[in-house]
Amino acid sequence: MKFELSKNIGELLEKAANENKDKTVIHFHHENLKLSYSQLNKTVNQYANTFRKKGIQKGDHIGVMLSNCPEFPYTWLALAKLGAVIVPLNNGYQSKDLEYVLNNSDSTALVIEDQFVPGYNEIKVKTPNVKNVFIVGEYQMDHQNHLGDLAADESDNFTMAEVETSDMINIQYTSGTTGMPKGCMLTHEYWLLCGACAADLLNHDDVFLTVTPFYYMDPQWQLIMTLTAGTTLIMTKKYSSSNYMKWICDYKATVSWGTMAAWTLKQPESKYDTNHKMRFMFVGAFPAQLQHQFENRFNVKIRETFGMTEIGPGMMIPIEDDHMSGSGSVGKPLALRQTKIVDELGNEVKTGEIGQLLIKGQGIFKGYYKNSEATAGVFEGDWFKTGDLFKQDEQGYYYIVGRIKD
Repeated sequence: MKFELSKNIGELLEKAANENKDKTVIHFHHENLKLSYSQLNKTVNQYANTFRKKGIQKGDHIGVMLSNCPEFPYTWLALAKLGAVIVPLNNGYQSKDLEYVLNNSDSTALVIEDQFVPGYNEIKVKTPNVKNVFIVGEYQMDHQNHLGDLAADESDNFTMAEVETSDMINIQYTSGTTGMPKGCMLTHEYWLLCGACAADLLNHDDVFLTVTPFYYMDPQWQLIMTLTAGTTLIMTKKYSSSNYMKWICDYKATVSWGTMAAWTLKQPESKYDTNHKMRFMFVGAFPAQLQHQFENRFNVKIRETFGMTEIGPGMMIPIEDDHMSGSGSVGKPLALRQTKIVDELGNEVKTGEIGQLLIKGQGIFKGYYKNSEATAGVFEGDWFKTGDLFKQDEQGYYYIVGRIKD
C-alpha cells in the first residue's frame, strides 16, 4: 500500500483547513474549547509568526513542557510550519532530567507552562543555550514572554518555510529505562505515515477520544490522523478511569485509544458501559485474558497493536479479525512494514520459533540524536532491531514473548 502524503505537516494542516473549514477539528474537554479546522490553522499561523518574530527559524530546536492544553498542538504545528524541531518534555521530569534533555537536544528556546517554571528555574543557569522562554498560563516574574498574549497580536496569515518530507520535526526522548533518555529523530514523513495508517481505518464522521499526554507519542499521531481523515479529536487533560466511558458517551466518540483499559474494566458497571457509539478501540499491551471480558461488557471491538517510538506503527490485529481477540497476538505487520524474526546469529527462525523481531519500512526514525554508537547498535543494514522476542504462527500472526534484556 502506498499513501499519497502531503509534503509536510504544515501543508497537511492547510489542505485540511481548506477542505473542512467550519467542521470541528479539536475539542479541548477541560477548557470546553472547540476549534474548527479554519480556526486551528489561523491560530497556528499566529503562533508561527510569534516564534519567527522572536528569531526562531528552520532547524532550531525548541523544548516544550506543557500539559494537554491547547497551546501544545498550536506550538507543535507552528514549529512544523517554520521547519523548526520540537523537543517534547516529559511533565514528570525532575530537574536533572530536564537539564540533561535541554542540553543534549541543543534546545535554544523553551515553551513552558507556569506550573513547571519553578523546576526550570532550578537549572536555568545550567542550560545557557536556552535564550528564549515562552510562558503558558500565569505570568512569571522572571519570564515576560507570555505566548498566548504575543500570538494574539500577530497576523493569522503565514508564509511557510520550505520544509521537506525528510526534515526532522521531533526529537522524541525515550523513557531512559537503561540509562539517560535517548532522543529519537523523527521526520515529517514519520508523522504523516503514522497519521495515514490510522486514518485509513476511519470514516469522515468519526470522533476520536484521546486521553494520554501530548508529550508522549499517541496524541501527536492522533492529531495527524484527524487532519488526514477530516475527523474530530476530543482531547482531555489526562486519563480518568471513572470518567473515560462517560466522556465517550458525552462526546459520541466512535474510536479511541483504550489507555489503561484494565483500569476502565475495574470501574463499577454503569449506564455508560454500552450507551455509546464506539466502533472499536486500539489497545496496546492489554492482557489477553481480559480482552473478551472488556468487549462483552462494553460492547465494543478492541484491537491489539504494536509500535515503538523508533518505528511508529508496526502491527495490528485487523478490524475484521474478531476471532483473534483474546489470542495474545499483536496482529500482522502493517502494509508499510517488513518484518522478520531472527536468532542470535541473524538467521531467520522457523514458524513458531522464538527470536528477535527486526522491522523496516518507510519513515522510521533517523537514529538517536548525537548518539551514533546507540544508533549503530540498533540497525542491521536498514533493519531496526527491536530488542523484543517474538514468534509467528502458521496464519502469520505475531506474538510478543519478552525482551532480550530480560
